[in-house]
Amino acid sequence: MHSISREVQVDSAKAVVAAYSIANNAFFLVSATASVDGWIQILDQKIQGIWLLGLPSTNPEVSQPNAWKIGMELKSGRIITFELYDTKTERGTVFLVRTLVNDTEAKPIDDFKKLKENGVCVTGRCMNPNVMLKDTILKMRDAGLFSYQLVNGRGHRYWVRLALDALEPFIPEPRRVKHFNVGADETMRQCWLEGGGTTGAYGFEDEPDHILHILPGEYHIPN
Repeated sequence: MHSISREVQVDSAKAVVAAYSIANNAFFLVSATASVDGWIQILDQKIQGIWLLGLPSTNPEVSQPNAWKIGMELKSGRIITFELYDTKTERGTVFLVRTLVNDTEAKPIDDFKKLKENGVCVTGRCMNPNVMLKDTILKMRDAGLFSYQLVNGRGHRYWVRLALDALEPFIPEPRRVKHFNVGADETMRQCWLEGGGTTGAYGFEDEPDHILHILPGEYHIPN
């Protein structure tokens, strides 16, 4: 699988990411637990579960919406996150894939512990048997989700819903239970707090408490 490496701004620092021929506009963060060649092996690993991870609100006093990531739990127990990441540079928004835990000495259970520790809201489902990480990447690629740009920092939750819609065929849905993408959409329409509670109101000024209008971003090909 052909790959190229480039630098992007991640977490306020320059970082190396790899892009592969199967998904040129997906950026895989190179780290101690995932080298350029290592990602090729990770892509062939099977997934056992999918998670929606809500991060703390930057301003819960005004019900500022949480940031959201999608987590893919591999059969090994490692968790790989998908996120729409704003580099805050001319490159704009990129689809970023990274390992949740970057400690080479970590045990498989450490990924799940970090998932629960970092998230103010965590919900998940099992995946169909024999689905590999690269299958989910290709499904999202085909849905056009790698060329999406936030608009003034907004559109993230809209993108997550589109991503879960695309991944729905991989998620077995129990009878009489809301489909994961529908439940996730309702979950993201709240501002979650530490401890699992909510503010009881919804984010931005143009999103009144009784109706949350999740605004879309826009599509373009990243630089």
